[in-house]
Amino acid sequence: MMKLRVGHSISSLFLTTNWIYTQLVTMQKYEPITVARRIRSDGFVLDHLYSIDKFKNPEKFFLRVLRKTKIFEYEYYILKKSNISLLHSHFGYIGFSDLKIAQKLKIPHITTFYGCDISMPQREPAWGKKYHQLFAECELFLTEGNYMKKCLIDLGCGKEKIIVQHIGVDLEKIPYVSRKIGSDGKIKILASGTFTEKKGLPYAIEAFAHVKEKYKDIEFILIGGVPNETYLPHIKIRDAIFNVIDKYKLRDSVKILGYLPYDEYLKVSQQAHIFISPSVHAENGDTEGGAPVSIIEMSASGMPIISTFHCDIPEVVINGETGYLAPERDVDALVDKLDYLISHPEQWQDMGQKGRQHIQKEYDLIKQVEKLENLYSRLL
Repeated sequence: MMKLRVGHSISSLFLTTNWIYTQLVTMQKYEPITVARRIRSDGFVLDHLYSIDKFKNPEKFFLRVLRKTKIFEYEYYILKKSNISLLHSHFGYIGFSDLKIAQKLKIPHITTFYGCDISMPQREPAWGKKYHQLFAECELFLTEGNYMKKCLIDLGCGKEKIIVQHIGVDLEKIPYVSRKIGSDGKIKILASGTFTEKKGLPYAIEAFAHVKEKYKDIEFILIGGVPNETYLPHIKIRDAIFNVIDKYKLRDSVKILGYLPYDEYLKVSQQAHIFISPSVHAENGDTEGGAPVSIIEMSASGMPIISTFHCDIPEVVINGETGYLAPERDVDALVDKLDYLISHPEQWQDMGQKGRQHIQKEYDLIKQVEKLENLYSRLL
């Protein structure tokens, strides 16, 4: 029996959006037809993955002309041809741009909010009006947690239209590793994220700098980089990171690995002992919205977590059981939590086990995709 097709509309697929890709490849009941505005990695393998970047030159030119003249979007061209039964837009701003597509195709429409999209009306007031239109015309909205759900309600979305849908991680690909100090005696602190203000990376490195005055045999590993070399706010955060490194003379103890393919990212993480991710509300209003997927993954891997009371992070990190949370931008509090974990390695295993169990219960990819597909069935 042929599966019904669900259209997935995405802004970009790149290394740090692997969590969207894993949802798509795990679908069982429905066949995903995916349209991405841009694809920035060769690692995404789907039977039906389309982007204007992938079209041959004559067709690409034709579709670009259509986009420019706004006769219709290439997304509509692909999704109509694919005979989809439902449209799932990933990120609020994509949901708004997809309203006309769903209306023309006369199919149900779901939009998932993930984080940066929540704060768009604060950064650009025109989005307040656009979101009111989206809330009125789109059938269902998904959020990562209850904090983000409240944010949508505050923006004017009816609570009856919102369902909490956790992002699932592939537990088969993330092995549990009981953390303990190795024969070299070195303790490795890991952080991961794009160089944006909301990730709070300069605070993480500054906290490490203060702790290193007490513990000499520790090192800091940072996975990530600047997503846009021409965008001034990203450059500003990169400079802030290196300013902290230089201020505390950390060049020999901080390793910046840049963006890594997912498998390499997991291999590096297996060698680390503590994961730190001190997210903050950025000055322009940007937030995690939900929680960084890296926290979910690292808790699943058995690492104790240090993070902040930010958005939906307290739903992922159970404070005092699977890790410790600190107020945003509070370096002293981060130092206290990091100092405690470094000096109590006997607690790592218990925290790691509780973290793994919590992720298995609430953020398992198989369970969450099954729940998502049941939502599709309900709408259809």
